[in-house]
Amino acid sequence: MELKSSEHIQYDIGANLKRGLESVGGKLKVTNDRLYFKPHTINIQKKELELSMNSISDVKKAKSLGLISNALIVATEDGSEYKFVLGKRNEIMSYINSCLI
Repeated sequence: MELKSSEHIQYDIGANLKRGLESVGGKLKVTNDRLYFKPHTINIQKKELELSMNSISDVKKAKSLGLISNALIVATEDGSEYKFVLGKRNEIMSYINSCLI
């Protein structure tokens, strides 16, 4: 991931991205401009995900396995939803919301 000159990384954290039945492990970088998820090389699904802050319409809390309060759902303007399981959920959610204003 190459940073733009006006971009800075706020969070660089281990996360899982739910893709179908698979929880893809990797690293999530949250900047003032985008979310960037890079899967670990050992995953079956290795496609990276990049979401511009401008494309995000909503961020909400969720539970993993229906029990554990450690997931975040990021919804985009085109109707897509991405579920991340990560630490610092409340902090990251607040930061993303502050970038959307």
